[in-house]
Amino acid sequence: MDTNLSVSGFGYAKALIFGEYAVMYGARGVAVALDAKFELHLNHAHLSGEHSPDPKNLFDAKDILANWLRPSLVAQIDADDRLFFDDLNNKYGIGSSAASVVAAVQAHARACAALSHCAPPDKLLIQAIEAHRALQNGLGSGIDIAASALGGVVGAKNCDTAIEVSRLAPHHLPPMGIFTMHRRAATLPFIRAAERVRCDREPKKILAQMADLYEEMYADIEQASKRRFIETIPRLLALLRSWGECIDMPVIPSDFDIVERLARESGAVVKTAGAGGGDLIIAFAETPANIDDFAQKLALHAISRLPFAIAPERDYP
Repeated sequence: MDTNLSVSGFGYAKALIFGEYAVMYGARGVAVALDAKFELHLNHAHLSGEHSPDPKNLFDAKDILANWLRPSLVAQIDADDRLFFDDLNNKYGIGSSAASVVAAVQAHARACAALSHCAPPDKLLIQAIEAHRALQNGLGSGIDIAASALGGVVGAKNCDTAIEVSRLAPHHLPPMGIFTMHRRAATLPFIRAAERVRCDREPKKILAQMADLYEEMYADIEQASKRRFIETIPRLLALLRSWGECIDMPVIPSDFDIVERLARESGAVVKTAGAGGGDLIIAFAETPANIDDFAQKLALHAISRLPFAIAPERDYP
């Protein structure tokens, strides 16, 4: 083997624009990739050691996880995720696990290609989704992986065992700001609570209403109907509150009404992003000035604006 051989991979951070919960069951969702990267670099020592990749196992999620995502091994690999934490080591809720899996799958594919002297195969996006689900007890819609792998703005919809992914134009979104409250809400308890009740009558009704609203919001982005998109956000927030009551979890935190009030004062609308707890906030408005004014108000409440822009689109792997 070439002793100078090295491969690398990276995954973008992400934020979920919409798709909470219902995207798990076939509804549309949209996520945006952020220009913060988890980067993984493998050199000759990693590729030729005890845990070197086996090209025959390229599509085995467990092989990827065993090779590159064990903490003891990652500590020895040149990996960079500093942009996923603030100066006090508080973790942003922008998908560090998705980004690390995307980076590992990409690096793994490139390593196997180098070892077998062939190009990396197609459809590694599905492989990354399967690897991420393996980390999360089989749960996950795949939309976070799609954004982390592909960049830009992606739409995703689960179709049985596959996932339908589309690219959307970033400039079709209204001006937005992403903020963090550092709540560190764990995703798994929210998802498990949702799994327990989703077949009951009232939760099924709310999920159906979410799915219908997500179709509206998706169409608004496709058509660049920015004002109409903004007008749907309070409706979505109301549905998420109702959903939280159904699963008896704080999907929208109790003090979020303060954030909503400050948004209204600034001419913006606001929502939480992800499974719940309010650790990540997304604000939308008709002008960037509205978002800037909102950011100044939130700073007085120790809620910080993340400095990331939408990441460029890319091919994967």
